[in-house]
Amino acid sequence: MTMYRVRLLLLTLSTLLLPQFAWSFDMSKTLDVGSWQEREEITYNAKGKKTNIATIWVGIVDKEDIAGVPHVWMEMRTQTYRENRKGERKPKGEQAIMKTSIETSALTDFDDPFNNMRKFAKDTIIKNGNAKPMRMRAGGVMADMILKAFGASVDFTLEPSGKTESINTPAGDFEADQYLGTGSVEMQVLIRRVRVDSEIDMWLSEDVPMGVVKQHITNTQGKKVTRIETQLLAHGTDATSLIDNAEAQDMPGLNIFNPQ
Repeated sequence: MTMYRVRLLLLTLSTLLLPQFAWSFDMSKTLDVGSWQEREEITYNAKGKKTNIATIWVGIVDKEDIAGVPHVWMEMRTQTYRENRKGERKPKGEQAIMKTSIETSALTDFDDPFNNMRKFAKDTIIKNGNAKPMRMRAGGVMADMILKAFGASVDFTLEPSGKTESINTPAGDFEADQYLGTGSVEMQVLIRRVRVDSEIDMWLSEDVPMGVVKQHITNTQGKKVTRIETQLLAHGTDATSLIDNAEAQDMPGLNIFNPQ
């Protein structure tokens, strides 16, 4: 398995896990089929320069019992942009779509998501632009094995601050609860040990699908500091999938497990 594929797998899992740290937040109220949210995500370097601009659409497009266990199908669509000096944006590359099945209990009833990775990404389908969709089976199992193989150490805490405010976003104003968190990820990459420390300021509302209204994340790796700011752009209840599961082909070299 190439390093690119390892990074792809870990990125896939991290995008699903981030909102789930707030275990006092009732995620079950935000998981109706058809519910969706779209948010803007901007990354800045230490000097405040924008290094990445993206919109991320996340929706619950289906529910399914697999071997008698309830699952949801979550779909994520990411489009990156380039911005000129006038602030005008144009799409950069093609839209990337990721659709994955997750045990419902992994989103609603757990203590530590990194100990529940086998419940995440049971079946993941990835599609870029007009390319054929590619299926990655048992991604959560592989992610769990990869973290162990790389000697990964993951430590996160995210807790409610007790503060509720009206948060203004392009999607409107929301009464949202603040969650503050700190954490770190450390793993062996080739011949060196890499550590990333994070600080999270997140605002969640049960009136918004998947909960996230606004969040600020600061990541520090040695002397390198990046800041990510996210805000809600829109939300709704009419989500449908852009991927036909039957058209997906197995991704070469990644499907070492087949749970079916």
